Amino acid sequence: MDFEAEYSQNRTQMKRIKKEDKIYFIICAANLVVFLFSLFFLVVAGEKKYLLTSLASLLASAFGVWSLYKKHFSLAVAAVVLAMAEFVFVLIISVVSIFTILVFGVLPVFGVRNVMNVGTYNWLRQQDGFPYFEPKQRMNDLNRVQWGIKDPYTLKKERYEQNSTGHMDNI
Repeated sequence: MDFEAEYSQNRTQMKRIKKEDKIYFIICAANLVVFLFSLFFLVVAGEKKYLLTSLASLLASAFGVWSLYKKHFSLAVAAVVLAMAEFVFVLIISVVSIFTILVFGVLPVFGVRNVMNVGTYNWLRQQDGFPYFEPKQRMNDLNRVQWGIKDPYTLKKERYEQNSTGHMDNI
């Protein structure tokens, strides 16, 4: 059975996508904390330079979560663009350090990975056996189709039974 190896490979890809989606969701949730801090500095300090950072972090997280939910390529690309814009705004506002590069560089990297996962997920969606990729389920479906197919003898017998009156008065 060739489809069993294909199903196994597709199932492995689906598990990897789901695992990376969970990690990206956590990163987007953590980015919302950045939004709250930026909003806090915007309100308390009156610094208008935090406005773009807070807006970009909110939109990047929202588009990121939305792309995880809908699995649309354009939403994932928009999330990456906004995450990169947030990264640039943070580099412009604050002192460039290894910490800022690590913290704010993670979201665009996982965003790009999400774009690739969305493409793979959309390809998997078109494959046979989606979303579980279980060979037993496919065999069950094939058997169910075979049970619905009747041989010509059974069809002829059913036609005779429908047309007959059920009485032997004519003989």
